[in-house]
Amino acid sequence: MTRQLMLAFMLSLTLMTAKAQTYTGKVVDTTQKPVAAVSVTLLNETGKVVAFARTGNDGAFSVILPEGKNAVNLLSEFRNGQTVVMTEEGFDLKEVKVTAGRIMQRSDTLVFSVDGFRQQQDRSIADVIRKMPGLDVKEDGEITYQGKAINEFTVEGMDLTNGKYAQISENLSADKVKSVEVRENNQPKHVLRDVQFSEQAALNLVLRDDAKNVWQGIADISTGLTLKDGARWLRDTRAMGMMFGKKCQSVSMWKTNNTGRNIKTEVSDLIFESNTLSPLSSRLSGIGGSSADIDDERYTFNDSQLAATNWLFRTRGDNDLRIQASYFFDKTRSVSYSETLYNDIAGGWSMTEDASVNCYTSKWEGELQYKVNKDNIYLNNRLKANINFDRSMGQSSLNGTATHEQVSPRSRFVSDAVEVIRKMKGGNSYTISSAIAYDCLPGRMLLCDSTTEMLDMSALRWNTQANFRHGIWKWSVAWNVGLDLTINWMDIENPLAKREGVRYDEQRLYAYPSLSYENKRLRVNASPRVSWLRREYEGVKGNDMLFEPMVFLNYKHSSSLEYGALYLLKCMAGGMGEVCDIPVFTSYRTMTRGNGQLDESRTHSVSVYARYHQIMKGLFGNVSVSYNSMRHVRMYASEALGNFHCSYATGLFDNTGGWTLSGDVSKSFSWAKTIVRAGCGWNTYRYHILLGGTRVPFQTRGLSASVGFSMKPLPLISIEEKSLFSRSTQQNRLEADAPDNALNHFEHEVKLFILPGKWQMEVDNEFYHSNDHSVSFSHFADVSVSYRTKQYEIGIWLNNIMGADKYERRYTTSTQHVYSVTRLRTRELMARVFFNL
Repeated sequence: MTRQLMLAFMLSLTLMTAKAQTYTGKVVDTTQKPVAAVSVTLLNETGKVVAFARTGNDGAFSVILPEGKNAVNLLSEFRNGQTVVMTEEGFDLKEVKVTAGRIMQRSDTLVFSVDGFRQQQDRSIADVIRKMPGLDVKEDGEITYQGKAINEFTVEGMDLTNGKYAQISENLSADKVKSVEVRENNQPKHVLRDVQFSEQAALNLVLRDDAKNVWQGIADISTGLTLKDGARWLRDTRAMGMMFGKKCQSVSMWKTNNTGRNIKTEVSDLIFESNTLSPLSSRLSGIGGSSADIDDERYTFNDSQLAATNWLFRTRGDNDLRIQASYFFDKTRSVSYSETLYNDIAGGWSMTEDASVNCYTSKWEGELQYKVNKDNIYLNNRLKANINFDRSMGQSSLNGTATHEQVSPRSRFVSDAVEVIRKMKGGNSYTISSAIAYDCLPGRMLLCDSTTEMLDMSALRWNTQANFRHGIWKWSVAWNVGLDLTINWMDIENPLAKREGVRYDEQRLYAYPSLSYENKRLRVNASPRVSWLRREYEGVKGNDMLFEPMVFLNYKHSSSLEYGALYLLKCMAGGMGEVCDIPVFTSYRTMTRGNGQLDESRTHSVSVYARYHQIMKGLFGNVSVSYNSMRHVRMYASEALGNFHCSYATGLFDNTGGWTLSGDVSKSFSWAKTIVRAGCGWNTYRYHILLGGTRVPFQTRGLSASVGFSMKPLPLISIEEKSLFSRSTQQNRLEADAPDNALNHFEHEVKLFILPGKWQMEVDNEFYHSNDHSVSFSHFADVSVSYRTKQYEIGIWLNNIMGADKYERRYTTSTQHVYSVTRLRTRELMARVFFNL
């Protein structure tokens, strides 16, 4: 046992006084040598410190008892100005075991230890984040905290990808990361941190020392072949280089695969900046088989290439210069069969489709950003551009008629957004922001009757705003003014119409104050937004004054529990797609037509929520209830013309609405590194469908529940499990005695890992079944064996051992009942060599 020298001194006085008093003294050791840095405290009756001081180098101290405070007598012989002699005393410390906490809290930041949650089978940091309570990683790579998407992702405090963070989270090795920090109520703009609050969180990765300021990389080569229906060569390869320094960060990658893995999500924006404009989508939809609610790697026959590079430079003024470029190419082949019953056509109308389709995607994207993010100024200039060359072609049988399919929905996009926020003396600030974007969307499509549609669309958008923010008492007030401008052009030629220079203009001018208030418990944000909306379509003009109030409240009941509520009225004007009175074929068998009238719908949204977390117990939970009511929604009448489904805007309007309830809870246990999750959801939606000119009331309901866990009960065994139950119904409310058409669907996934030393054996099982006995029970099984070290991994795996070749399902939408059959990837054998450089 070691011996520890300890010096301690506690001073406390019996005092009941209304005036502040000062008490002085001196502390020396037994040799009369002054003792520095001795703590001197005054305690009240409950033992709470009411005053504090430390001795100086000369041993002297001076402690002030605050006015109105009292202290109790623990050292009655003390006299003001007295010299206190301290003596040394040694004692043996008991033997203790020191372990790092899995979760710690530092002010509003939670620190998750990677070692505390990581299991041997985890490869990327995203795999570990999935096992952290309160955090989740969606299928597309999006990370959420307490049910809300994060609004910032950084590595060592630097934002390298600006929203495209899946490139890091899905590829950075977990053994490179020391901890994951979650900063609650994160305001990314430092200049607004004390005046404009946020509900969203930020996530920061803290790297291990040997992963900082050094180049590191990944070389991953997987190859194999199919074992059924003829041998076909398979590959899944990636090469990456990464560097995370204090002044420069970089991530570059090249990936290629034909194993069904979706790599496009790694260059998708997962965080949207409010002052930027996103690319518009073509009205021409691509063709392809129906998607399945199973893993993409089960049914996607792809051939994908991805190259991307990201560079972030910290300038001499500690500002950020970011450069990003990417290229994605994909060829996907799909074979599927579907039967669709449309409820929006009187008497019902069904369509059978047996399709074999090849889809090609080629996308180039670049981005340049300069950002200043300081406590007194924020400057952000972001230039973006992309170009898409998409095309699809195939053969299908529509209701027994052989049909050729071909569509080319191309797009070009360029935008520039700039925002400046400056804090002035006295805490006041002003904001000026502007964003401009140009979209070009040419397209060509072959229709199911062998005719052709040419559709050329373009749009110019410009949003600009300014505000001045100042304080009134304890409130922060911002005076906002702005203008949103949109100009759309369209040239169209199809069997029903030929028009050039069709134009739709929209201007929205707004001016309103916004108020915010924040203290340790309560946060309030409110804005009575007022705007003037002017629109014009082919000589038809409209002018409307819109009122869109918003009120948000958040109350922090304790450090563990908070509540919130939001009310929002949103006015949505129909754009070119809704207003245009020219028939437009949006798919090779779907046509829609507006009526040239200018109108807008109004949506009232009310929601309340509660969030709870107990850090020491690793318990996180949230629940929310919301109601949405849409008013003045234009109704459409539908009919079948040959193999076309046609929808026409009418002069009738509908009021729709629905409730949504959702919640989830997650709990971590130190035993076996266990994490347990459970969630539930319920929704109902009421609306009307026009059938033969009659408004018929309909209702859809949905119910879902999920549960899952991950644990390592034995040194050699680890288990991961998740199950999902969902129930959906669509009902004609006039047919109260109609038979129950509810569809119950079940999904189960069980992964077993056997981990002897550096070896790893993985057995995966997936089960899909429902209450519809006409749909077959589906079971998928995979097995793999690998040998892993910190530097490399070699392995082999066999996918789809059971040899399942199709997946069936039934589902409902607001207007359809669908039965689909999707062709699956066959049995596959793969070998892998991986190097962690």
